[in-house]
Amino acid sequence: MPSGSRQQKRFERWQRRVSPQTRHMSEVLAATVGPGLTGAGFQLVDRALQGNDSPTSPDELRFERVAGDELDVMSFVFGKYDMPRFHLRLARMKLAPPNDLVRTAFLVKNQKQYTYEWGKPYGLPLLFWPDYCSDKVVKSVVERLDQAQLFLATGERGPNISLKPDVKPFVPVDER
Repeated sequence: MPSGSRQQKRFERWQRRVSPQTRHMSEVLAATVGPGLTGAGFQLVDRALQGNDSPTSPDELRFERVAGDELDVMSFVFGKYDMPRFHLRLARMKLAPPNDLVRTAFLVKNQKQYTYEWGKPYGLPLLFWPDYCSDKVVKSVVERLDQAQLFLATGERGPNISLKPDVKPFVPVDER
């Protein structure tokens, strides 16, 4: 993370309030993912849409990259209740307002899912989630980031990119 950025300060303040397990996962994620995405042309941002929208959430690491007249977004958003789990949202949108979505997806564990929370399973007590489990989850996500970058660039859905939701037009009951 760029030193001294507003997002870094908000993120560090959020980290101080969460459980040690969540703090460890967020630290490992920021240290592991940040340099790799920065090397691929992404930048950690304080404000969404290249500074033209609202500030990012304190529990979010949002990386953006300009690709021609479009904007690629990778957003790591930690879950509610300060548990050591997060979503990875992917989006490509038009750079010019109103920033129409070109494509969007989540990084998932298997292709039959629409969304997935990486990290501690829901039924497992926090006490039974040691640091090495967070390290393993972050490593697993990092190994799949090439699929995420390919999806953003081409729209190709790899084995760990979420299903495309079927969008069916609304048909009123009396017209069927």
